[in-house]
Amino acid sequence: WNVAQKTPKKMIKIVSSGISDSHISPGAGRSIFPLSIIPIQDYPNLVLIACTNGSIALFNVEKKKIEFQTEPGHSETIFDLLFKPSNKNVLASCSYDGSIKIWDAPSMKMVLSIHSEKKIGEIGHSIRQKPGGNNTIYGISWAPDSDEIAWIGGKGWVKVFNTIKGTLKYEVTPGGKGFRIAWNQINPKYIVSSSTDGYAYMLWFDDENHQLVVKKKF
Repeated sequence: WNVAQKTPKKMIKIVSSGISDSHISPGAGRSIFPLSIIPIQDYPNLVLIACTNGSIALFNVEKKKIEFQTEPGHSETIFDLLFKPSNKNVLASCSYDGSIKIWDAPSMKMVLSIHSEKKIGEIGHSIRQKPGGNNTIYGISWAPDSDEIAWIGGKGWVKVFNTIKGTLKYEVTPGGKGFRIAWNQINPKYIVSSSTDGYAYMLWFDDENHQLVVKKKF
């Protein structure tokens, strides 16, 4: 799409290009719809697609075909995908099932699972919980220069997790249910989150008191 034009330069129907769950339920062939698409650095013709069956697909835009599709790592729809800024071989995904999965991008093998109900001080990476509802994770954002990832979800909380140490470091509930979050890639002391209460919240890391606090809403 050229944003200076009113009509798209090209339209590609991804569903008809081979995304299905027939490898899960042989003979079913039910189409799996894409919800999130991100480009791959250094490979302009390839994009990663988050699918409603919890799998991730590699799509070739030029050939209009699926090059590879993982088995579902999530049990429900994936809402967001994001490469780690400091290491493009690391990919994160979040889902309606209330979990974040960390993937080794070259092999597309899942290496870590984190669940939304994790509390500060808990040991371990994964807690089994009922999918959906307030447990849903809608958006994720990596820190620009560390192993930490922030997420936002159905209960309105924003949480920050260290993916190497396996610990939840910060938690705050700035507003209502949130769908998108962005970690400032220039000044990592700030995060912005959105909320269904109509506000965007600027969050700030208070290092002295070891808290993530609301600095401003607008």
